[in-house]
Amino acid sequence: MTGGIGGAPQQAPYEPPKPRIDPNQMPTPSAVHMHDQGLHNEQPYSTALKTNVPLASTNFTAIDEGNSNPRFMRMTMYNVPHTEELLKASHLPLGMIVQPLAELAPSETPVQLIDFGAEGPIRCIRCKTYINPHMSFIEGGKRFVCNMCRHENEVPEDYFCNLDMAGQRLDREARPELRCGSVEFVATKEFITHKPKPAAYIFAIDVTWNAVQSGMVATAARTIKDLLYQGTGLPAGTRVGIITFDRSAHFYNLSSSLDQAQMMVVPDIRDIFVPLSEGLAVDPIESQLIIEQLLDSLPTMFARNRTAEPVLGAVIQAVHEALSNQGGKLFVMASALPTLGPGTLRNRDDAKLHNTDKEKTLYEPQDSFYHEWAVKLVEQGISCNLYLFPAAYIDAATLGQLSTVTSGEMYMYPAFHAERDGP
Repeated sequence: MTGGIGGAPQQAPYEPPKPRIDPNQMPTPSAVHMHDQGLHNEQPYSTALKTNVPLASTNFTAIDEGNSNPRFMRMTMYNVPHTEELLKASHLPLGMIVQPLAELAPSETPVQLIDFGAEGPIRCIRCKTYINPHMSFIEGGKRFVCNMCRHENEVPEDYFCNLDMAGQRLDREARPELRCGSVEFVATKEFITHKPKPAAYIFAIDVTWNAVQSGMVATAARTIKDLLYQGTGLPAGTRVGIITFDRSAHFYNLSSSLDQAQMMVVPDIRDIFVPLSEGLAVDPIESQLIIEQLLDSLPTMFARNRTAEPVLGAVIQAVHEALSNQGGKLFVMASALPTLGPGTLRNRDDAKLHNTDKEKTLYEPQDSFYHEWAVKLVEQGISCNLYLFPAAYIDAATLGQLSTVTSGEMYMYPAFHAERDGP
């Protein structure tokens, strides 16, 4: 009640009660998942169906019938809001997740590789859309209409084929690009920045006190050795290199002409350089004895190391220099927050921010160093995998930029202990 004219009480305006959602009417996530899984246990999913795609958590088998397998591309929403206002009101993110190299299920047909030669695949001359199953052919097959911009294009003479009564090319079933939603085209020269070279793999191992005491160094060395020499083998021409780091960066000459690996220490991490012109990345078969001896000796070499400050940033810079104009893969095994040299990070895990609006800042990179160097790695064709073994705060949000930007992967093993977590 409020006061009115002359002091008379005035009734407050009536506000209808806000509708409440009955929790009992809301399906549980587990029930939704079980229902979706049940549907796709019974039959494969056809990409031509105009139905909801399987959930991201559902195990399914897809049959490519003209649209992309949802493993490669999927929207974050099943239905696109009709208006921007509706999108804002729903508070749901609208985007697309694209993973062109996703693994297929064993029962699915592999993506087919198509080579159009030096000229490259057929494309719309206006919008550059690649030839695909949704382009229509007209005038007896002499022209095709782009499904994106509706532009009519001439069909090259060497790609011409007559049409059937339904307006489909007679060779449609023999051409994957005309019936499959996902194909791979052999890249032409315009898409290759430099001539491909044999793959180079660099293993960078943290040898600080915590890494040694937890057994990470011994486990990493043993695992690398097994992967190199106990598996199916590496492709011909592959090169392998090993770097260790604590307060300094240690490079190893693994040349097959040596009796044992030669370690070269670079303490000037502010102006890092690679002290080897040859011998850093070597043929793993020719240098097998040298590499095996080094990996076997790493745990004892640093057994008494008391250093606790890794110089990860300097190692990234050195690998960028070593693999410049060649490309390759960097595998980083780190156990502690880099608090020395380039890319120094600080512990910013403030408990006062937990469960507050500012907590999200803890999941964002604290500076741009690792993002900038990740971009530089990409420019040289270098990808990075991170293996983190923290006993304390390590700021995965910042370090993770190395793997995120370079299309690598990040693995986390908190409080790693070799006997328990080694396998």
